[in-house]
Amino acid sequence: MHAKVLGTVAALVMLALGGCGLSKPMTYPGTASTLDLREAGIIVLGEIEGCRGAYCPSSHGEGGQELPLGLASEPPASSYHIVLRKRAAAQFHVPEQEVRLGEVTVRYYRELDGTIIGWKATAPAGRLAAR
Repeated sequence: MHAKVLGTVAALVMLALGGCGLSKPMTYPGTASTLDLREAGIIVLGEIEGCRGAYCPSSHGEGGQELPLGLASEPPASSYHIVLRKRAAAQFHVPEQEVRLGEVTVRYYRELDGTIIGWKATAPAGRLAAR
């Protein structure tokens, strides 16, 4: 009898742990008027990363949320753009309105039922050159 209970509990634990993880990456266009940060008038700053929800480490006063997001579908691209622009401004010490993002890659942490409990986004960042 105990072996059946132990086997059932072990199976449920494996199912619960295996159901949560990063999804395949999705891409969104950047925020510049051109999608290429190599255009004239743009200075490339480097790669940035931002996240929200579960599994988001706390850094630079952002992230570290203890509660999962609990979203039924992917948030709009502007959600990622806002977080990444703020992060680039803080990381590279430039005004936020001058930050331009390249293509944004997003991965989601999902529950077994498809609920999004967190996300992680990366993008190359640049800034408008002084005119």
